[in-house]
Amino acid sequence: MIRPVFEGALEDLKRGTTPDGQRLDGLIVYDIDRLTRGNRHLEDAIEVVENFRRPIIDITSTLDLLTDNGRIVARLL
Repeated sequence: MIRPVFEGALEDLKRGTTPDGQRLDGLIVYDIDRLTRGNRHLEDAIEVVENFRRPIIDITSTLDLLTDNGRIVARLL
């Protein structure tokens, strides 16, 4: 599945800036099921969080891709 907005958001996170040049420190999403549509997308998001140390959190603060436990929970969901 091709998701240009999702993929663009991950690229913006890697750069640390929005397309118009504003600083971007992380992403806030409604829920993990709004962020990812499958395991490949989740692994892509985890890779960005791990390698670039830019958090992706949900509005309830249950999604925590910065920690091992948080990544395990996200993979189970």
